[in-house]
Amino acid sequence: MASYEKARKGTPLKQKKVAVLAEKLKRTTMTVITDYRGMKMPEISDLRSRLRKVDTEYHVTKNSLARIAGTDSGLAALDASLTGTTAMALCFGEVTASAKLLTDFARTSKFFKIRAALLQGQVLAAEQLLVVANLPGRPVLQAQFLGALQGPSANLVGILSSPMQGLMAVLQARSEQLAGS
Repeated sequence: MASYEKARKGTPLKQKKVAVLAEKLKRTTMTVITDYRGMKMPEISDLRSRLRKVDTEYHVTKNSLARIAGTDSGLAALDASLTGTTAMALCFGEVTASAKLLTDFARTSKFFKIRAALLQGQVLAAEQLLVVANLPGRPVLQAQFLGALQGPSANLVGILSSPMQGLMAVLQARSEQLAGS
């Protein structure tokens, strides 16, 4: 608690950084804590530009400031992951796209490591984030859900209309038989 109080008495610039980060943390749909030690600046810039395309920001942060911002925004669950060199991916959009991009980048990079993620108040390990990354996107899930909803109703319509179609076929055949005689 003492470090929290000391940080509160920090410079106005640090206080502003904490306030901005806390506000962003409150708006995120998912937060991913990563270790970027050993990465070159062009690699980080490339990752940032890719993440921007999926409505995600990537920030290198001081652990102490991230802890304070996490406490302010109610996301203190990630405190255990805030060790060493830390960067945060703040996802504001669809989580599957961001998770897929981050896990793919971690697989191809020698240095980039995912420590943990916070999704809907639950802390996920890097392996669990891989499961999220393998989920289909929101439009695909919506289409699958709609198909599941429409399937039974379409079958019901078919079942209810088939006796009527059978009766119509019998009446048509009888009408043709009477017209032919």
